[in-house]
Amino acid sequence: MDTTLQVRTTKQRKEKARKVLERVGLDLSSGVNMFFEEVVRTQSIPFILVTPLGLKMRGSRLCHVCGPRCFKKE
Repeated sequence: MDTTLQVRTTKQRKEKARKVLERVGLDLSSGVNMFFEEVVRTQSIPFILVTPLGLKMRGSRLCHVCGPRCFKKE
């Protein structure tokens, strides 16, 4: 069964994302669903998160030693 998701974002961010996805033949819904599929498949966030201090959390699975706050300075 399908479900509906509401997401808060700016009009500008939504439009920029729509244009990028449109260039590769996707709509916003398909792009969000692809993101969700990758999160489920990899059990992680599929890109590197960077804190304001420059610490990076890899897109791979969370560190089994440090847990979800495992950041590596690069």
